Amino acid sequence: MTSTGLFSDNLSGLSAGTTYYFRAKATGSLTVYGDELNFTTGLTPPALTTSAADNITTDSAVLHGSLDSLGDYASANVSFEWGATSGNLTQQTAPRAMTSTGVFSDSLSGLPAGTTYYFRARATGSLTVYGDELSFTTELTPPALTTSAADNITTDSAVLHGSLDSLGDYTSANVSFEWGATSGNLTQQTAPRAMTSTGAFSDSLSGLSAGTTYYFRARATGSLTVYGDELSFTTGLTPPALTTSAADNITTDSAALHGSLDSLGDYTSANVSFEWGATSG
Repeated sequence: MTSTGLFSDNLSGLSAGTTYYFRAKATGSLTVYGDELNFTTGLTPPALTTSAADNITTDSAVLHGSLDSLGDYASANVSFEWGATSGNLTQQTAPRAMTSTGVFSDSLSGLPAGTTYYFRARATGSLTVYGDELSFTTELTPPALTTSAADNITTDSAVLHGSLDSLGDYTSANVSFEWGATSGNLTQQTAPRAMTSTGAFSDSLSGLSAGTTYYFRARATGSLTVYGDELSFTTGLTPPALTTSAADNITTDSAALHGSLDSLGDYTSANVSFEWGATSG
């Protein structure tokens, strides 16, 4: 240097967490020194990863992260920052100390349905480091529906009933019934119809077998499917069939009545007789 002024030099390849001493030096026909000063390089920080949230419901979720390295620290206090605005994570879970690498999780509850939340893992000590910011969206509140008792039950038909009690966070729901002859295995379905407001709905079944128990439940589908309780009904037995035949041997005070039992239907026996009187009907 041929004139007064500042000068600088960069050092690299230093060890983390180490104190170094230095002084300025000027050489010519003699050597002079500035005062000796020192600095300490920073410790290698912990490294951590934000992992995907799971167990997401309408009002809750579980956040996951992993402490991948403690760096030059003996422990780190890990937690999650979270909030409803990306880059503005104003909420924080309770920190917990970790003295070795591994995964950690926290549960969130009381969240509004159908809302996107942002979160990132965080490790604090003498400095704070973060994992990447991720997001999840709570589920919409599903429709609610009720399965009601079947009626108009005959030997081969019945009418199923249900009610859409709430649309939840949806504007419409496609309602129908699942049904079958085996509880828990309802392989048949009535034709879905869209409902945009709450109310009752029904469907008729025909071509059923006599004397058979059928199981059914109301169903609402959209981006998810929800069900009412499973109920059952039993179709009636096929009744006996009989014919009234013409009376004969008619006198002034007597007559012989005749009839025939043409089928027992689904019964093994039938008690037959005649009803009679002096007035029709």
